Order: sequence, then structure tokens, then C-alpha cells
Amino acid sequence: MKQTCFLVLLLSIGPYRLHAQVPDSLLRIFEYDSTQQVEIKIVSEFDYTFNDVPLKLVTSPAKSGSHHVRVSSVTYRSKNQFSVSAWITAPISADSLMERPVAIFQHWGEGNKDEFLSEAILLSKKGFICLLPDAPNHCPGTPFPSKSEDVFEIFRYGVVNVRCGINLLFQNYNVNRSKIIFTGHSYGAGVGAILSGIEPRISAYILMTGLPSFSKALQDESDARLVSYRQRHPKEFDDHVRLMQPLDAELYIAHKKVPVYLQLATRDEYIPLKFSRQYEQLVPAPKKVTYYQATHDLNEAASKDRRTFIDNFIIR
Repeated sequence: MKQTCFLVLLLSIGPYRLHAQVPDSLLRIFEYDSTQQVEIKIVSEFDYTFNDVPLKLVTSPAKSGSHHVRVSSVTYRSKNQFSVSAWITAPISADSLMERPVAIFQHWGEGNKDEFLSEAILLSKKGFICLLPDAPNHCPGTPFPSKSEDVFEIFRYGVVNVRCGINLLFQNYNVNRSKIIFTGHSYGAGVGAILSGIEPRISAYILMTGLPSFSKALQDESDARLVSYRQRHPKEFDDHVRLMQPLDAELYIAHKKVPVYLQLATRDEYIPLKFSRQYEQLVPAPKKVTYYQATHDLNEAASKDRRTFIDNFIIR
């Protein structure tokens, strides 16, 4: 499992090359119909109340004005009618005219949309509408089930699915279009890095334990597994690197204009510290960087810092 996770993590990075802007050849990879009405289906719904600690699941309808959050399991249509499974959390409030800030969460490669559900519920208590899509390999009827064989499409559709998800929120909820924040962990950080260079509607990012360069990480001479694989299968290795280069994080995040908060780990079992240091240097201002004495999953201190960053994002 660790080897599979490492390979998926690597797909968020690439060689350091700077452009005046993201080239059209890369933008076309993530094109979608921004004018299309996004079809949404509610699979199930339930409500949380905050009268008790820990969170209490209630099955009766929540009273308007109380501190309740509606959690909806949904599917929605993305590019080429791709069916995306996701959570949407939203406050239950009598004030339906209030424009709500938006938080989007993308999980890591070994997880699913449940990873950030508790954080989303807490944010919806504060008034956020949150979208938590599954990675494409977890979606119903996916044509991309394999993280090893379909990884390019998993990233490509991961980016497009978020962009279509923003359309869905605009079309179905009263949202504050100037207050949209994206949080991504590992694979999700790779998706977020690409979005930061091509998606102007997102106004801040939290990227957790991502990688700066896919190509350089694959060619890292200190990783005996990768060196051995390249020696045994040189053409396959080189072809794979060329295929994945359009997903290199640095091709996009170097051109971002909005705040980015990097959360990095000093004891990451998948990402050598030297790559985290490179990522820190790659990302232009405005940015915030915190290193945690933690593994790839990070820790409670990181969760607390994310909440503080989001609170400050709302009041700025």
C-alpha cells in the first residue's frame, strides 16, 4: 500500500520551468463547459445538531435558526457526463438570502471524500457551504478505477470535477463568490496546485504534504526502488514521466496570485524533506508555510492551524 501511495503522491509534481502564464496547451487539458447546467442528484441527507459534544446525529428535521448542518450525499455530472460522488454540507438557517462562503476539500490518494467531513461540518456550523468530491477512481461507474494505470485521468478529471463542482454551487446555492477556499491533502494538494494556476474563482488554498516536482522525484537517485525500476524498464519509465509532465505542480502554482498555505511534515514517510523545502521556495507570495513534527497525515496542530487560517480568510 505504501508503494502505491508513494506513486500516487508523486503525480503532483514536475521539473522547474517558469512561463509568463500557463500555456494554452496545458489549459486545454482541463477544459470543460462552463456554461452547462450541472445535473445534481441527492442520494441521501441527514442533519447534525451541536447541542451535544461530541456531535449528535439527529434524524428529525432541524429547526430553522438552530445550530444545525445538513449533510447531503450527492452525485453530479462533470465533463463527458462523468458522475462525481460527493458530500455537500450546508447550514440550516432561516436567512436564505445570506451569501455563504465556500470551502472545497479534496482528500488524499489513499482516502475518500470522508477524510474532511468532520471539518466541513464544523465549518458549515459557521456558515460555510462545503463540497467534498471523491477522487475519480472512487466515483460510481468510473472508467478510471486503477491508481497506477489511470493516474493521468484521475488527476485530469479531479481538476475538472472541482471546476464543475463550483458551477454546481453557484447554480444551486447562494454563495459569496469572492470567498472560496480549497483544501487538498497529498493527491488533493496536487489537484489544488493545478487549480491555483487555472481557476480564477478560488480565492485561497491550503495544500497539505504535496510535492513540487514529479519528474525530479521520479528521478531521485536516493530512492533505490525508483532507480531499480528505471534501470530494468528504461523506456517504460521515460514514457511514464513524459505522460505525467503536464500535471507537474510547478507549471501552475508558480503563477498563482491568491494566498496559499503550505502544511508540510518533517517526518513524512512518503516525501523527503528536501522536496518540501523545494516546494516552499517554489510557491510565490502571498504564502504561509508551516512544518509539523509529524508524518504524512499531519496532526491535530495542523487541523487547528487550518481552522485559524480559514477564520482569518473570512474576515479579511
